Formats: sequence, structure tokens, C-alpha cells
Amino acid sequence: MHEAAARLGCAPRTVRSLAARGQLRTIQIGGTKRWSPSDVEALRRTGVTDVR
Repeated sequence: MHEAAARLGCAPRTVRSLAARGQLRTIQIGGTKRWSPSDVEALRRTGVTDVR
């Protein structure tokens, strides 16, 4: 989560919010949530604003 947040230039909380809203697809592996680098990059290109 922290790596995805760093790539997007936002807070980890924003990554969780984007995933909860369906804007960033979440992949669950065991008890860990992951995000596809290509999905993160696509979202970064479109721009991320802090989601509240």
C-alpha cells in the first residue's frame, strides 16, 4: 500500500479509499492486499486527487 501511495503521490489512506470506491482494483493474496503496477500507473497518468 505504501509503495502504491508513493507512486501515486498520495497518502496510503487515499489508496484504500480509491480501492473501496472501485477506482483501483485490489488483488487479495492471503491476508495481503496488492495493486497491479499497471493499474497504479494508469491511475497516476490520469491524476489522483485526495479522496475523502
